[in-house]
Amino acid sequence: MPEKKLPRINRVGSATGANPDAETAYGRLGDKQRLFVEEYLIDLNARAAAIRSGYAPNSSGHIFQQCREAIEERRAELDRERQDQHSGARFVLGKLWDVATADPRELVEIRRVPCRYCHGTNGQYQFTKTEMDRLLKAYEYGLSDRPLEALWPRGGAEQAAYTAGRNQIPFDPQGGDDYTSDREPNPDCAECGGRGIVLHFVADTRRLSHQARQLYRGVKYDPRGKYEVVMANQDAAATMLARHYNVGVERKELLVRTLDPNELSDEELHQAIAELEALTLGKTEYAVIKSERARQERGDNLQKDPPRRRLVRPK
Repeated sequence: MPEKKLPRINRVGSATGANPDAETAYGRLGDKQRLFVEEYLIDLNARAAAIRSGYAPNSSGHIFQQCREAIEERRAELDRERQDQHSGARFVLGKLWDVATADPRELVEIRRVPCRYCHGTNGQYQFTKTEMDRLLKAYEYGLSDRPLEALWPRGGAEQAAYTAGRNQIPFDPQGGDDYTSDREPNPDCAECGGRGIVLHFVADTRRLSHQARQLYRGVKYDPRGKYEVVMANQDAAATMLARHYNVGVERKELLVRTLDPNELSDEELHQAIAELEALTLGKTEYAVIKSERARQERGDNLQKDPPRRRLVRPK
């Protein structure tokens, strides 16, 4: 009887083999005894395990008593390995679930905020409080004939306020200083028609929820300075979950035809038989049958039309 190889040894006792620690009952066994333990745990048949591991059949009881403690240790180790594998499967399914059910709006968000005219006084342009303070300062610079260059930052609005101050024109606050993007657009706004303006927001990745962290894959920049938030493929995760739970599996419909063999030619009959075999047999079985049939047909052709030999007359 050929000698069987022992399972590959792994120091941490992984699924690739047992842990032959000398301090354990399993580790103190010899190679042949460890093989008996592994064979016994396959079908819990001591006599069959003894035969497969190279012992005499009538010695199975004695060998079993010698290895009883090691068998219990090895069984407990295999149970732990199976439990770890099951925990790993739950971990993977949990990750897929988090990706598939995460809300992308936690990472990126498109908001419609009021335009500068939505809530301004009399529908005029509205400033923020900081902008209004800068305009007033520019106006005061104009009144006191101070150079505008001393004001920073400055723009077109500050230039207009400075000019009004120098010309002793009363300051015009226009739509006021209460603008904020936290309000809703004004549906009666004559400037935007209630549509507001569109702003894009990217979340602070330090403060994401658990599911959003699983969905987030980083940021991609291009040479023009634009960036793109990269996310995991939610459709692929949902498809993998559906396959695991057998939900939404595609089912193919078969067209069943009623055929009368008497009305078919030989070629049509062979084609119908081949289609039936392809549907009822597995791919491997059908390939073997097809190969055997082709070999037989080649043999028949050789018998019907043997190769002609060329006769050579002797000189």
